[in-house]
Amino acid sequence: AMLFDAYAFTQPLVSDADLAALQAGFCPRIADVMGCHCSSLRGVFGLRFVVWAPRARLVAVVGDFNGWDGRAHPMRRRCASDGGGFTGLWELFLPFGPCRE
Repeated sequence: AMLFDAYAFTQPLVSDADLAALQAGFCPRIADVMGCHCSSLRGVFGLRFVVWAPRARLVAVVGDFNGWDGRAHPMRRRCASDGGGFTGLWELFLPFGPCRE
């Protein structure tokens, strides 16, 4: 079985357009942008997590799959692509395996 590292997927999970809409206070796609969603990145299937926690020092994805250990899958702070600093969003893609045709 092939294993995938969650931290090898470094691209932002929220597009710049959706980020701008969130920051403007009106994001029609908020249900598609925030939360947990099935997704694929670079041919790998997994779950995409995005949460709003601007004052948090650490946010993690926990569950039975990692023994409820908050150290196992800490989320990344999403910074603005233009160098504008931390956006208040935390992101992580948890891969399951290769996409099957």
